[in-house]
Amino acid sequence: MQGHALSIVQDLVEPNLLWLGTDYGLYFTIDGGKNWNKWMNGYPSVSTADMKIHPREHDLIIGTFGRAAWILDDIRPFREMARSKGEVLNQAFKVFEAPDAYLAYNRSYDGMHFPADAEYEGQNRQRGAMITLWSKPTPKKDEATDKSKDSKGKSDDKLKVQVMDESGKLVRSFSTKIDTGITRIYWNMSKDGVRFPSRQEAKPDDDLPSGATVLPGKYKLVFTYNNYKDSTTINVRFDPRLNEKDYDLKAIAANYDAYYEVVKKATQGFENIQQAKKTIQLVDNSLVNAPDSTKQAISKLGKTLKDSLEVLEKLYMQPDGLKGIQRETDNLNGTLFAVSNYLRSTDGKPTQAITLLMDKAKRETTDVLAKINQFYETDFAKYQKQVEAVQVQLFKAFSPVRL
Repeated sequence: MQGHALSIVQDLVEPNLLWLGTDYGLYFTIDGGKNWNKWMNGYPSVSTADMKIHPREHDLIIGTFGRAAWILDDIRPFREMARSKGEVLNQAFKVFEAPDAYLAYNRSYDGMHFPADAEYEGQNRQRGAMITLWSKPTPKKDEATDKSKDSKGKSDDKLKVQVMDESGKLVRSFSTKIDTGITRIYWNMSKDGVRFPSRQEAKPDDDLPSGATVLPGKYKLVFTYNNYKDSTTINVRFDPRLNEKDYDLKAIAANYDAYYEVVKKATQGFENIQQAKKTIQLVDNSLVNAPDSTKQAISKLGKTLKDSLEVLEKLYMQPDGLKGIQRETDNLNGTLFAVSNYLRSTDGKPTQAITLLMDKAKRETTDVLAKINQFYETDFAKYQKQVEAVQVQLFKAFSPVRL
């Protein structure tokens, strides 16, 4: 420790937790001052002139000399360290108590506010529910032989998070990488979303995209990391600056549920198109040793089906590989995305625009699925019957070679 001590503050709950501001940064102790540690996680070694602990938010508010204000969000994990006399850090994995999360409604300001020599804008706390974790660092190993580490020395294992509502229903699952030591992750207070029709196939371990925002209430989060498991609860609250009665949150949730059902069916139909294309390619590859006449007949029929599948695919989106700017929104994906845009812009019951767009999305999805089903029931069924009648020759005829 170096420099003059400029400020000190004792925790409001755990007297053994103290924060010390010096000429060269911030220090803290969890044992009443016997041992001090410098806090450098995002905080520079600047003159720390004054400090205050917020009694409601449990934040450490710091006034620096010439470098503006700085806030360390939620110091309750440090209180737990002081209460347990550091024993909590001997655990391999620990999830600390999480602060309340707020469904805040924010809008960006228009233009510059209070312009002077330049534009200054402070960094706000990250949106979402904040969770503080502890993962005990493992003894150092030879980086060349430690295959569980990536090139940056971090673990390859992901933290898996499951979110349950008060009824115990799983509403969200996601995963993320974490480093050892104290770290923070954020849940964006959303439910599981749905995948839209896309040519890019999702990987088996990919998380579902984020969906609609959850309703206010209490949620249990279960964390699994390697062989360890822990949990915490988070109270999700409505924006206290607004009147919740003016926002029909249940109607918004019902809108999204109905919309996601349409998107799911549309995506399943598109996946059937992609599966048919894969099957045709698989058949062509398996007939490599078949007689030329058989091979040509099946290949010709398969090409005809591929052309039909391209037509069906265009009902969803533009052909693959187009160059330049192409603005053709008269397809199913364009309609589905339009509904999503309108849903995100409303705060209550369905507007007339949303109702009309939802009806259009349902009609178009129904029509597209009907064409896909007809393709499978007629053309593809005929193709399948003809292929199954072929005696597939897996081995090419062997001719002995002699000198």
